[in-house]
Amino acid sequence: MATDKAELFGRHFVYEVWMLLETRNCLSRGVIEKLVRNALIESFCLHARALVDFFNGKKGADAAAFADDDYKPFPDGHDLGDLIVKVNTQIVHLTGKRTANQNEKINHRDRETLLQGVWAEVTNFLRHLKPEYHPLWPELTWSPIVVGTSLGILTTTST
Repeated sequence: MATDKAELFGRHFVYEVWMLLETRNCLSRGVIEKLVRNALIESFCLHARALVDFFNGKKGADAAAFADDDYKPFPDGHDLGDLIVKVNTQIVHLTGKRTANQNEKINHRDRETLLQGVWAEVTNFLRHLKPEYHPLWPELTWSPIVVGTSLGILTTTST
């Protein structure tokens, strides 16, 4: 059965954002056993990729269907494509392009770049969100200013 748009946005999109933020928060709390740390890194990267795909209208739902006609994803031109290729190569796909070299793997800086880029796009997207979806966004606890401040992400706009 197809998921309706309200459920897709209010449940699934919100879940993807929540998981991105929570996996990042767990990782930032410090040293975790290797298995759990790897699982958190993989989860973070998969949720970041799912959100980038959503914003770009690839492989599933398209953010543009929930936004006004002026919405353009990643208006600053930083669509995170290089990092998504790295996620695909290092985590999602089993390929000969994987590396054992720790210096070439997805690292803290890569994850923070993904977080900042995705969060900037969440903020951009929410500015263009159609009014019927506004009640489905948990505004009181997830406003871009509140989240951006708590994560140390510089954000200059609010919804």
